[in-house]
Amino acid sequence: MANTVAIDWAGVGSTKTKECARSVFQGLGASPVLKEGSWERIVCRQSGAAARNLIVLTDLSTCALRFQSVKVHQWTAAVRATNAYFVVLVRNLRDQKYASLVDDIVQATSNRIVVHSVGKMEAKVLESSLRHALLAIDPESITDARYSEDTDSIWLEFGDGKRAILPWASLALGNVKPKLDPQTVRPSDDLATVQLVREDGSIFDIDSTLLRSAFDERLAEKLNSDAHGSAEELGRRLRTRRKLRRFTQSELAHRSRLDQGLISKLEQGKQRPGFTTLTKYARGLGLSVSELLA
Repeated sequence: MANTVAIDWAGVGSTKTKECARSVFQGLGASPVLKEGSWERIVCRQSGAAARNLIVLTDLSTCALRFQSVKVHQWTAAVRATNAYFVVLVRNLRDQKYASLVDDIVQATSNRIVVHSVGKMEAKVLESSLRHALLAIDPESITDARYSEDTDSIWLEFGDGKRAILPWASLALGNVKPKLDPQTVRPSDDLATVQLVREDGSIFDIDSTLLRSAFDERLAEKLNSDAHGSAEELGRRLRTRRKLRRFTQSELAHRSRLDQGLISKLEQGKQRPGFTTLTKYARGLGLSVSELLA
């Protein structure tokens, strides 16, 4: 997640909610940079240099009134141009009056939105919503994934708005057993992987960093450099990551579905892992490949 994040919360009518949001950001390790009123200027085309990856925290009533004041294509264009993400709160009866507009707003915002009712559990609702928003603007997060039968390819969109179309054959997953169904592709809940369903109903994960490296040359070079250091150095790095997460090799083997003997060889530098193995090792620790190799 980003250390600093641009946020426009001018649409929130409660000072208490804003202070709660600030506390939540700090708890998530993010520092909000206030850009109050920036979304209104952007969507009304009054701003020259618009903030990228802006998180718009707003009450539903305020959001709905602004949405109604502009043309739908204008709203959608502004979302795509800035990669904005919306956290919309339903806090009172006034907000509830605009519930019928939610579907239209979601569609115009290209699903870059989460809508939640706020009650006594305000802090928990905000933590969940803002955590998802931070993930949704992370360059290595996958925010959308679809399969096109016509082109036999996977269409991907990442947190920074980058899009890619990868031929299914280029992913080299034909030998995975049980067989994968490409039409079941979807982002995981934490947006860190793409998930597919096997023929036996089990889930297969593909790390988002690995997928991005298929078209992002700079990332591919970095991962290649990190993975091709000395086997001993890489082994020490893997072992350190595992111990920091407080897992034994046996526990990691169970979580990652890697053989414990292979994990031991990797950590001793006796065997160099491929990307598939690195992905499983990373996911077993709850990390992305880039976090594992950092």
